Amino acid sequence: MSMKALIERLEASGYSRAGTVTDPGQYAVRGGILDLFPPGGQPVRLDFFGDTLESIRAFDPETQRTEARLDAVHFLPMSEVALTPGVRSAFRQRYVELFGPVKGDDPLYEAISAGHHHQGMEHWLPLFHDELATLFDYLPGAVVTLDPLTDDARKDRLEQIADHCDARAGALERKAFGAPPYHPVPVDSMFLSETEWQNALSERQVIAFDTFEHPERDGANIVSFGGRQGRTFSVERQTEGANVFDAVVAHAKRLIGEHRIVIVGCWSVGARERLATLLAEHGVGDTVRVENFADAVAAPPGATSVAVLPLERGFEGPGIAVIGEQDILGDRLVRSPASRRAATR
Repeated sequence: MSMKALIERLEASGYSRAGTVTDPGQYAVRGGILDLFPPGGQPVRLDFFGDTLESIRAFDPETQRTEARLDAVHFLPMSEVALTPGVRSAFRQRYVELFGPVKGDDPLYEAISAGHHHQGMEHWLPLFHDELATLFDYLPGAVVTLDPLTDDARKDRLEQIADHCDARAGALERKAFGAPPYHPVPVDSMFLSETEWQNALSERQVIAFDTFEHPERDGANIVSFGGRQGRTFSVERQTEGANVFDAVVAHAKRLIGEHRIVIVGCWSVGARERLATLLAEHGVGDTVRVENFADAVAAPPGATSVAVLPLERGFEGPGIAVIGEQDILGDRLVRSPASRRAATR
């Protein structure tokens, strides 16, 4: 294996050379040693003797000491653009076709022409590739699920993209800050339009969730889960002489009497332990620490399950009721760090 060829591949994949490898995306060379920190993986040290790779070892980026010996290393590129000579040539041609001959200072064009990665160059991704793919292309048979805010979020995002493109095209940044020209690519070459989005959905099974009932649209394609927002205990928290935990216990017993699975959702393991203890002290009966829904289903009849389930609010539905930590306390049950307690003394 040629170390020189490997270094060229790393450079084309967006890695940067450093004196010492400490962060993902860096590599360093010391004689026949090549240190490499791939994204999503552990840093590795490749030991070459000429064109022979003799060993691969993991190493600690803080101490730089080698650790376990490895049989193989799998590394991913740091960028969606590999600056091979062909890619650079295609970029220059498309850039000139879209924006005209380059005149004066253009850091993006100069960096790509020299084979160097430029910060934010993914904003010109269509100029590096013959065509772009979407998640729909990679997952042709996948079911698409949409949450209730999908439509609003998509419309807001498309408006932001259009505004940003118009601002760039109008050279507002240059007028305000004297920056070099910034030529945005056509929006439809970079993002799915509303029409393309709808066409992609029309070819797939789509499940759209909604927080509201739609009786006027009842039919074979609409399923109601019968869910609703759970009870909060704000009145008890604000009523002098009332005990919120007594109210929670009474509510949990009523739900159990309706043959529902009752789960108290907490934000952390520590909060789960404290709430379970408080509920037991107020007579909730059996409490079971559960790790997943299957554990809650398998809990003894009449027991209240307590789980780490970081929900802002609880909910109720047929056969189940979830009471959230914030429903009970109005906020998360957080224990102050020791350092903070010490600082306040």
